[in-house]
Amino acid sequence: RMPAIYKCGAKMAASARRAGWQVIPTAEEAWLDPKSFTTDGASRRQLRRVLRKAQDAGVTVSEGGRVLPLADMDRVAQDWKSNRGGERGFSMGAYDRAYITCQRVFLAHKDDRLVAFITLHETRNEMTLDLMRNTSDAPDGTIQMLIVAALDAASTYGCPRVSLAAVPWSGDDTSPITAWLRQRFLRKSRHTGLKRFKASFGPNWETLYLAAPNRVALAVACMDIVRRVTAPPRPVRSNPMRASRFATHATLRLFGRRKR
Repeated sequence: RMPAIYKCGAKMAASARRAGWQVIPTAEEAWLDPKSFTTDGASRRQLRRVLRKAQDAGVTVSEGGRVLPLADMDRVAQDWKSNRGGERGFSMGAYDRAYITCQRVFLAHKDDRLVAFITLHETRNEMTLDLMRNTSDAPDGTIQMLIVAALDAASTYGCPRVSLAAVPWSGDDTSPITAWLRQRFLRKSRHTGLKRFKASFGPNWETLYLAAPNRVALAVACMDIVRRVTAPPRPVRSNPMRASRFATHATLRLFGRRKR
């Protein structure tokens, strides 16, 4: 068995290099400061355009509460899955009722019908975008409207950073094997459209790295990650936690009271 560190930051990557490990860039993470975020500016012109489309279509967004509309979310997730040919595995989030109830959720409705939702992981210092699910008839700009709502909520809660998660790194590799593996993954990942989508928010970009003790371990890790990401996800294990009971920001209760 060979150890590997996947999607680590620059500081850990530098430590790995000093320890003699092999390190390559593997992803670019987009992140925003919710306090300073605005839709103004030339870099967010495309974002404003699609937001207007969703607004003109009558889309409304709200934050999911303690009781989520799980049956409606099941329907949206199934519609998305059917249109996309299924979900992916490993580091790609997969829809599951027990899984999403541990996250912060934002919902989009049109004509009182749920047409999209997003979920975010949450810690004291960061909210990270995870699932984005929408029906085939959701108006353009619906997901963007949900993300803007999440940014507004993060600012209100005092969360200092919102991550839009990562896109695959698409630079040039010096190793032919690594270059072949990366191109194989990029063809399957639809990375161009995903990066364009996240770039519309005008985020900061941070390079993330893959590290392993030697070149053989690095190549094996690359192949294993590509295989796991492109394979169907494993079933999600049940998790009894609930986001509303274990909120992490200072303005919210750490432990909520249970319903009697």
